[in-house]
Amino acid sequence: MYTDDLILLSPSICQLQNMLNMCCSEQTLLDLQVNVKKCSAIRIGNRYKNKCTDLTLNGIKIPWTTEVKYLGIYIVAATKFKCNFDAAKAKYYRSANAILAKLGNNNNKPVTLKLISTMALPCLTYSLEALSLNKTELVSLNSPWTRAFEKIFKTFDKNMIKQCQHYTGFMPMLHMYALKVMSFLEKLNSTENIMLKTLSSDLSTDDIGRLALLFNSTVADFRSSYRAIIRLTFD
Repeated sequence: MYTDDLILLSPSICQLQNMLNMCCSEQTLLDLQVNVKKCSAIRIGNRYKNKCTDLTLNGIKIPWTTEVKYLGIYIVAATKFKCNFDAAKAKYYRSANAILAKLGNNNNKPVTLKLISTMALPCLTYSLEALSLNKTELVSLNSPWTRAFEKIFKTFDKNMIKQCQHYTGFMPMLHMYALKVMSFLEKLNSTENIMLKTLSSDLSTDDIGRLALLFNSTVADFRSSYRAIIRLTFD
């Protein structure tokens, strides 16, 4: 196990400082040092804006920030767990625009969509299966994806875009997100890791219920036939 990319969670500042001290002690025994310049702290909860005591690591202060990057995800300080997808959108637009610029006047729409979905779309959907997104966040992520269809098919008509997605076989963000989440939960349920399996069995019902509500379905029906339900609402 590597000691980089570690995240410490605590309900109080005091406990978090104790955890930092323990990590420092263990890493000293392993002859390792922590790069404090790459460390930051963030608060999530109703009092996230309140000023609190500084955390220290080997006598050096760890700055409190409003946003941290962890494993490619930008987590922001808020009343609830929330992510900032601006960087993901920027990467998607750069990749999609590079593809469109390279193709130029070669008006092969299926090839263009295939390239964008293969090379640019993963920048937008990275790690979404592990996140609980609300409708506002899904609409925000769907906008760049829809923009590609508007540019390729030269239309801003929403119904026309839906038909283009239907006949080309590319789903809106909501449907792709639901499929990714359900596939992720199925893998967790079948894993041999006892801790992950326990967490999945305890928490997956809430995630499935949240998705079932978006598709006007019951938890039981969505759990057993989510692919058919998602496909039916897309068709």
